[in-house]
Amino acid sequence: MTQRSRIYQPDKEHEVLLRCIRIFFGSENKERLIELVADDLDLTYLIRSASKNRIIPILFSSLNFLGFPGIPQEIIDELRIDFNDNALKNLATTGELLRILSLFELHGISSISFKGPVLASCIYGDLSLRQFDDIDIIVPFSKIHEIAAILISEGYKEEDHQTSKAQQAAMLKYQHHHKFYNENNGVVLEIHWTLSPGLYSLQREMTNIWERAERIVLQGREILGLSNEDTLLFLCEHGARHRWNRLGWICDVAAILRSGNLDWKYVKSHARERRSERTLFIGLFLAKRLLGASIPDEFSNVIEQDKKALALASEAIVNLCLHGHAPENCQFDPVQCNIQDQLFYINASDRVLDRARLYWRMATTPTIEDWSFLPLPDRIFFLYRLIRPIRQATAHGQKIANWLFR
Repeated sequence: MTQRSRIYQPDKEHEVLLRCIRIFFGSENKERLIELVADDLDLTYLIRSASKNRIIPILFSSLNFLGFPGIPQEIIDELRIDFNDNALKNLATTGELLRILSLFELHGISSISFKGPVLASCIYGDLSLRQFDDIDIIVPFSKIHEIAAILISEGYKEEDHQTSKAQQAAMLKYQHHHKFYNENNGVVLEIHWTLSPGLYSLQREMTNIWERAERIVLQGREILGLSNEDTLLFLCEHGARHRWNRLGWICDVAAILRSGNLDWKYVKSHARERRSERTLFIGLFLAKRLLGASIPDEFSNVIEQDKKALALASEAIVNLCLHGHAPENCQFDPVQCNIQDQLFYINASDRVLDRARLYWRMATTPTIEDWSFLPLPDRIFFLYRLIRPIRQATAHGQKIANWLFR
């Protein structure tokens, strides 16, 4: 049995994590989890794995529900401190989101908030129950430069600022957001003009998200957010783009499935229109297989017939296990991980032609790393399309071949 098709059985600590999530979402009885927690667990490893997967609030909430059976007081105190720290950070970040939205409104700029505080409050039902690191806002493409000026005046710095006109044009064409950082409050803000990078998009960019956006209430204030259907499609696309490297992302899918407020006819038709049914199938399968989420029988039957989706879902589970077993000081090669993530996403494409086009795009489309590695003047910027594939093949050709033909 190959690595792609093998479903790894979790070790005891990972089983505790998965069962804690199932308890949290109401898809698990507590007797087996109490038995496991009372057993000889490596609690340091358990907490480290929960932190890597961004599910400390879920772990704490589930163990608190069980009464922390057999867990030493110092571990309980550590978890409670982590939970409270996250809750306070989330509250402060949400306040900053609302402040930024007020600024945009003052300048007549429309915006849609998603991920972060919106998912925590509107899908999980409580700001404290989800870990998030930044603020994500979608804005009209025509307002990007105006927004950058506003944010800089408010103390933010553009982390991925490009100096030349050619670099700026490439950034706007092939990426999907600008990242800003505020040293005064530690907030990271991502301003999106699309939901996925142009580098990845074929027919995958969601249409009519502005028309389908919904008024939601966040901390007593009405703002604009993505519809639940567009949120689900985005979460599955985003997870595939990152090879589902965190259990927290799968929890997000399970949380929106639990809400039950989904127009499945729209989800199905829009995934097909965007040629991204397989990315949807993988996300749904992982939520069902790992976390006990309920999905319509129609989707379950189709997913079971999609061998490629099942193989990629298995690979994602393997990857989660391998990251979970890594020592605390382990540093994964970010370049190698990025290549593997890209290859995973390519193979999640519905059509052979789409996969071929994505391979070509990723091989030839210049990135920030390329022009940082070898700065070129704007008049010969086009040469990056020749330089990039040579550079990629020289540096990573063997790794790519090993992944493709293992």
